[in-house]
Amino acid sequence: MTIDLRVVSAPDGGWMVALDEQSLAGFYGPDARKLAESHRAVLVELLTEVPESPLYVAPSGLDEIRIH
Repeated sequence: MTIDLRVVSAPDGGWMVALDEQSLAGFYGPDARKLAESHRAVLVELLTEVPESPLYVAPSGLDEIRIH
């Protein structure tokens, strides 16, 4: 799976983190770019993390959802 997670400059002078061309977070001010890059690094880590074991969630009844 390829994750296209980027830090891009916004037309109004800010910086944003975008996933597949969809803005996730925007930052403004003197440290905006640094904040966007920091948030991107955290999101990449979270999105590429491999769980040690599968997580099982049973919402209701006898149905079971398996999340890897």
